[in-house]
Amino acid sequence: MIPSITNFSPTASGEGFVTIGDDRYWVETAGKSYSLTNPDSQTLRFEIQPGDKASFDYANGAACDRSQIDGSAGGHMPVGAPVNINYQFLLEPNGPNGSFTNTASWFVTGEIQSTAYGASPPVAIELHGDRLVVIARHVLPGGNPSNSSSDLKMLTLWTDPDPIRTGKYNNIQIQASVSNNGGGYLQVSVNGIQVVNYRGPLGYGATTYWMYGLYRSPTSETVAAKFRNMMLTMGAAAP
Repeated sequence: MIPSITNFSPTASGEGFVTIGDDRYWVETAGKSYSLTNPDSQTLRFEIQPGDKASFDYANGAACDRSQIDGSAGGHMPVGAPVNINYQFLLEPNGPNGSFTNTASWFVTGEIQSTAYGASPPVAIELHGDRLVVIARHVLPGGNPSNSSSDLKMLTLWTDPDPIRTGKYNNIQIQASVSNNGGGYLQVSVNGIQVVNYRGPLGYGATTYWMYGLYRSPTSETVAAKFRNMMLTMGAAAP
């Protein structure tokens, strides 16, 4: 059974949270009325406008626009644990004639993030222009995962050959084991078609957690998206 959103408290002061089934997520938004809304018991709507940051982004001097929820509120996923994430993602049009415009240099919509300090996500579902993209990252054991390090390996595993269709839900399934020391894998399916089947080192040897929403480099477009029917299973429950 797909879990429902049982608690919705979108306060962005560090106290806001969302609960989906048994999973608890911190709210990381600019705290505007449009930043994060709850249209129904299965759906969250995220919106970012230029300059929308979370309070900690200002404190850290981060250059980004953000409206996300952060699964570290419910704990971390152990290294090598099988994880299965399923959800539906709808991008609202923001360009002429129902099109989507994105000029951000990077734009993340979903990520398995690492607890390795300052590291980019080992798994990311991104938007490059108007195309969905799957990115994976790793370092070998003992390596430095910072973005400036030559130890860090980034792989673009899939780029959708077609522009994303606005106003239409896309079914996304992620199956992964984030391990850089044997047994790592990542499989991604979009609308029932497997687009990634990777086996090899994944991540940085640190625990991880799931985040999703809208997170990008600063740019001029307003972007909104809906995520519904989120379900995350781990361990023996994850096929």
